[in-house]
Amino acid sequence: MDLGQTRSRLSGLADGATHNISKSLRCYKDATLCQSSDRKTVLE
Repeated sequence: MDLGQTRSRLSGLADGATHNISKSLRCYKDATLCQSSDRKTVLE
């Protein structure tokens, strides 16, 4: 595996983590949004 692929995969994981954190913060502010989006995530 070349370095470029590894790097892009790592940045993808970091983006995913950041997205999850921001989703959690949004959830915290709006509990109903949180519950519906969590349910969707579990089904996927």
